[in-house]
Amino acid sequence: MVVEIFGGIVLLIILLLLGAMSAWVYKDGKRHNVDYPVIWALATFIGGIGGLILYILAREMYY
Repeated sequence: MVVEIFGGIVLLIILLLLGAMSAWVYKDGKRHNVDYPVIWALATFIGGIGGLILYILAREMYY
């Protein structure tokens, strides 16, 4: 029972962090006129920190 609650809390925290990173990528993409900021936000949500790093590298190289 305790393990299930702890696991649920950890999952919730991870999802909140992914959501916050994705929201930041979307807002930053709109501000820097990045092509398809929604796709970058989804890539960040799915890919986690890897997607965020790819976005930052692509933004620095192309925008």
